Amino acid sequence: MLELAICDDDIILCNWLEQKLLHYGKANDCQISVEIYYSAEQLLNRLEEESYDMLFLDICLEHENGIDIGTEIRKKNYGKELQITYISTYQEYAMKLFRIHPFDFLVKPIREEELFRVIGELRELLKCKFCSNGTPILKSAVHSF
Repeated sequence: MLELAICDDDIILCNWLEQKLLHYGKANDCQISVEIYYSAEQLLNRLEEESYDMLFLDICLEHENGIDIGTEIRKKNYGKELQITYISTYQEYAMKLFRIHPFDFLVKPIREEELFRVIGELRELLKCKFCSNGTPILKSAVHSF
């Protein structure tokens, strides 16, 4: 199961992303769980007890900066394995992200094929962390919601 999180203050975009991610899961025989956070505070509080395979993180939240949030996530070591894919309308932020080691960068409006490409690459990365019998290696426990 892919455990995914979205942190963005745009409710419409969050709902769209969630629906597309769940659609991808059904179309590709892949169980996907998605949690949505509308603020960094909600996300950071949850990361103290929960882990995800990937976080889709907006750079320009209403009261917070996604780059700072990503830096805090890395400093506090919330899930060493957490892959961050930034989402933003502004491509110029991409160069500022190297120190955070993001998985990818998606430009709003997000195209479905780009979103699916990122999830496909995540699945390939996670496949490398499983034994031939399917048992996880270096993967956190699966959580049900």
